Amino acid sequence: MKNIFLFAFITMIISSFSGCSENKTAPAAATVSGKAPDRIVCEQYRSDISRTLTTFAQWGMQYNNSVELLDAQNSVVGYLLLPPEKYERVAGYNDYINTAVLLSPEKRIISAVLGKHSETPRFIKRVQDNGFMNKWNGMTPAEAAELKVDAITRATYSCNAISSEVKAVCLEYK
Repeated sequence: MKNIFLFAFITMIISSFSGCSENKTAPAAATVSGKAPDRIVCEQYRSDISRTLTTFAQWGMQYNNSVELLDAQNSVVGYLLLPPEKYERVAGYNDYINTAVLLSPEKRIISAVLGKHSETPRFIKRVQDNGFMNKWNGMTPAEAAELKVDAITRATYSCNAISSEVKAVCLEYK
C-alpha cells in the first residue's frame, strides 16, 4: 500500500516538471521576487540565449517574471522576460510554443527566444531564417506589445503563436 502512495507521489512530482508545453494556460514560471530562478523553466531557453547573447554564462536572480542573465564575471548582460503565469495562449500548428524575450540592460529587446515546442523543425527554421524572431529588436516592451507582426508564409500558425507569446510577455513587463 505504501508503494502505491509513494509511486503516485513521485509521479505527481515528476509530471509537475515535465515542461511548459503541457500547461495549456501558461509556462509555470517562478515569480518569487529576488530569488533564484526556476532552472527548469529557464533552461529550455538556454540554446537560443547562448546563440543570441554570446556573453551569457549563467542565471542571476529572478524578479517576478524577469531573470537576470550574467556573464562569467557575474555582471548583468541582459534579462530573460518569461511569460506571465496566466494568459490566453495561442497554439502553433502542433501545440503551444514557449517563447520568452531577451532584454538588454538598457531595457531594449534583443530578440525573442524559443523554448519547448513540438512544431516541425523545418517550419521553426523558416521562422528563424526569415528574421521573424528579430521583428521586435530594439523596441521597448511597451512598443513591442503594440506591434502588429506579419507572419512568414507557410509558417503562419507558428508565427501567430510566437507573436502572441511575445505580446503577453511584453504586456506583463511594461
